[in-house]
Amino acid sequence: MTYEELKRTIEGLDEESRFFARPLFEAIEQDPKNPQPYLRLSEIFWKAGHSEVAYEVLQMLLDIDPMNETAKSKLETLEGFGVKPSDIAGEAKAKTDEKKTEMIVRAVEIGLAVIAVLFVALIIKWIFFKSTYKIDKGRDNFIEARFAPDGKSIAYIRNQYFGLGDMFDRLGGTDWSIEAKLIVSDLRGKDKKVVLEFPSFPFFRPTFAWLDNNRLAIGEHKGRHNEIAAIDIDSGNKNIIASGWNIWASPDGKRFCYIIRSEGRFSFNEDLMLSDPGGNDRMIDSGSIQEVAISNNGDVVVYSKYKHAELNTGLYGLPGQETAITQSSKQVFAYFRDTGRIIPLSDKSRYTCCVAVAPDGSKAAYIYSGPEEGQQLVVNDFGSGETVIFETSSDFPWVGDPVFSPDGRYLVFEAAMARSMEVREELTVNLPKLEKRMKAAKQIPGGFGFSQWLALSDLFYVDLAQALPQAKRLEIKNHRFKTRASFHPSGKLIAFEVLNLDLNTKTWISKFKPK
Repeated sequence: MTYEELKRTIEGLDEESRFFARPLFEAIEQDPKNPQPYLRLSEIFWKAGHSEVAYEVLQMLLDIDPMNETAKSKLETLEGFGVKPSDIAGEAKAKTDEKKTEMIVRAVEIGLAVIAVLFVALIIKWIFFKSTYKIDKGRDNFIEARFAPDGKSIAYIRNQYFGLGDMFDRLGGTDWSIEAKLIVSDLRGKDKKVVLEFPSFPFFRPTFAWLDNNRLAIGEHKGRHNEIAAIDIDSGNKNIIASGWNIWASPDGKRFCYIIRSEGRFSFNEDLMLSDPGGNDRMIDSGSIQEVAISNNGDVVVYSKYKHAELNTGLYGLPGQETAITQSSKQVFAYFRDTGRIIPLSDKSRYTCCVAVAPDGSKAAYIYSGPEEGQQLVVNDFGSGETVIFETSSDFPWVGDPVFSPDGRYLVFEAAMARSMEVREELTVNLPKLEKRMKAAKQIPGGFGFSQWLALSDLFYVDLAQALPQAKRLEIKNHRFKTRASFHPSGKLIAFEVLNLDLNTKTWISKFKPK
């Protein structure tokens, strides 16, 4: 391109481009060897959409200055595109938009994939790793859950369901027995195995205990000759180990206690026995023995006992018929195996029940009960005496069944909740359905082994490591009314029962999470 052709081309530009291009052309005429006017003029033509002219201007510069690297670079760029600047910009924008779209789509895909993985993980966790779950399903009652000493299995009793309607149906009959099964499963309620089938009775709770990780002992009712049988879980072999009914074992399964009762309808000649792994029995005490709790290795046995008892005879004035029992105070004692010493723990002037002992044998818990003073849950540290943990009131009219955690730090117990919602701050609970449940519970007739308060009870706990232990409700989602707790050996799980108003009982397992 000649300088004249370049000048004419400049005059053909739009007014704005021409305004900037004329001074540059004049600078070229004055100093043809100066590269800067050429470079700037080529940019003006390129931006104005005349990429061919921009190419020619750069070529004019290279004819004058063949070694100009800037001009070479710009020429290569123009040769690479070979299109108008507007097209180049449009193509670049299209590529940028396409890239952005790809990035957005990719981000959405990744987000959806993450959500899908989390959803599947939640489903798997909900199905297989739920923090709270039933140990078994069905209409029957599932009661008395006990973890094995090694914590790998759990045993429980499955009683045939017996409702209030069944009671009226059987009033005219003589056979009140129902079918019961002793079952062992893993901690998720899988791999179930029926260890023993036996007849039971409505509202009666058979006792059983782990003797080791592969053997269970259970009291079998056989009329006047009750027997305690040991059962091998794998083989099913059963052998009689004692004559009695109730059995309590240490958490580690190394020793167990049982009661030998004399024959007769009413008897207070009972012997509390302690048995070791070798089958050697030792009598601890005798009399009217009631609840029993035993520490690890059987080092400490805590039990309740009627201090005095008299048998009144005469049925409606007829001599020779046993009719009534007069019992006085019920006292708690502790037996120490190493010394054989027995010491009273409770005041003999008050009625005491519901004993528990810490697995390490350092302390015991029990409940004082009386018609006037209500009930008190106390912990007795063998070294420092009693501490009142909980007292009943109009808001909490009943307390029962304390149990220690494996390390002895926590004490879990039941408390029935009633009436007022404005309770002490440390015991505040949200019970929107309480009034409805109370009304229904009051319609349940009282009977042996059952109180309407059981239908209103929930689990509470205290941290005994605190200087002033404060009772708190054990928060377990979706379970408001719970009863009869038992601990896993690790202390991280807890089994409990949920009692429905139709007397149907289900056993659940949950993580133990004190606040």
